[in-house]
Amino acid sequence: VQLFLERLSIIYLLEIKMNNGTAKVRAYHYSGKSLKKLLCDKAGNIWCATSKGLMMVTSEYLEDIKLPAPYNLRSTTAMVWDDSVLLVALKKELYMVRFRHSTPSMEQIFSANANITSLFIDRENRLWIGTFGDGLYYEQNGNTAIRPDGIQELAADASILSISGTKDRIWLATLKGVEELSYPVGETISEVKHHGKSTGIGSDYVYQLYPDSKGNMWMATDGAGVCMYDGASYHHWDTVFAEGSKVVYSIAEDRSGDIWAAAMLKDLFHFKNGEWKNHRLPETQYPDVNISTVMANASGQV
Repeated sequence: VQLFLERLSIIYLLEIKMNNGTAKVRAYHYSGKSLKKLLCDKAGNIWCATSKGLMMVTSEYLEDIKLPAPYNLRSTTAMVWDDSVLLVALKKELYMVRFRHSTPSMEQIFSANANITSLFIDRENRLWIGTFGDGLYYEQNGNTAIRPDGIQELAADASILSISGTKDRIWLATLKGVEELSYPVGETISEVKHHGKSTGIGSDYVYQLYPDSKGNMWMATDGAGVCMYDGASYHHWDTVFAEGSKVVYSIAEDRSGDIWAAAMLKDLFHFKNGEWKNHRLPETQYPDVNISTVMANASGQV
């Protein structure tokens, strides 16, 4: 295709997909443009040198995967990618989605007593399951129904909003603050430290925990903006996250080490060189923007 483009001026871009040895070709027509050169970047975008300037094609991200019943988008409460399979929580039920050929299949692997709110795969490829009112579960030797000993309250009836991990710790965000836990020894887990409003977070309600590349733990709070814990001290920026923007849902780090935060009705906040900047879109253009999740892809693009 590349050699063909270098010799001819064409107005069609051909997408070729292989499926079980069969090639499926789809032609995209761009009226009034001739295509000269193609380049694929690290994020999978296709850049086209055309007779009318540079064009970027991102059709790869506009595809969807049809999942069979009982999958229902409205019932989905958590997801995590585990090596070659997708784990999807539909309220109380956890399913493993295997992508065999072109037709994915769903297999139920776990059932909780309350809605599953968070899923996490740790550095040992072990699955952690957080629920809203049924506490914490984790996987051991292929058994996902293990309740950790040593933290009975969390294991029994806690509501867990986020699970994350650092080098040798498991972190849980609950309705009563953040729990920093040791990695399991057998079936026993011990509490290392409780983080909450009384210790310096500013709020006991944390939507998301995010460990950055420097070893800091960032916390998206309800009512206290963003809090960062560096292992010894808490850091706040109350003057930036003023009244009306102190509810933060999600945090991510880009390839430059900058931090991004999604705040209620205040769009995106960007932390660079020790300062926050609010990327608030004009209200005349977007009167009610509520970004619930911000993430970075494998190449560090937010």
